[in-house]
Amino acid sequence: MALAFTPRVKALVVAESAAARSVLRDALRKAAFQVLEAEGPDDAMELLADLGPFELGLIDGEAGGGLALARRVRAEPDFASVRLMMVIPELQVERMLEALKAGVDGYLIKPFSLPTLLAKLADLGLRRQGKKGKRTR
Repeated sequence: MALAFTPRVKALVVAESAAARSVLRDALRKAAFQVLEAEGPDDAMELLADLGPFELGLIDGEAGGGLALARRVRAEPDFASVRLMMVIPELQVERMLEALKAGVDGYLIKPFSLPTLLAKLADLGLRRQGKKGKRTR
């Protein structure tokens, strides 16, 4: 069964590298997300403050600011509903554990495929549609 996510789910991609932002942005757009990008934690917090909470924050965990951003988002009661997913390089189990302690809801290991990303997003409880277009949670 193919997973098709409802359009208009707002996602914020946070990565210092333009190449990383591009890969993450393109993957989310293929899943029908409305995507905005931030270059780092300060930009991300500014977007969250200006535009309100997003449903998803997809954070590149290779950069040093990813863990700090997760902690900052979790410290703000207004952003409690934001689901955070950290993208972590392969074989960095310690980084994954640090991310979970920082308050992320899930993680995605690089390199990843679109089906893996979609399954992880479904695990976070983002709405999806079943085979017959019936919305499920």
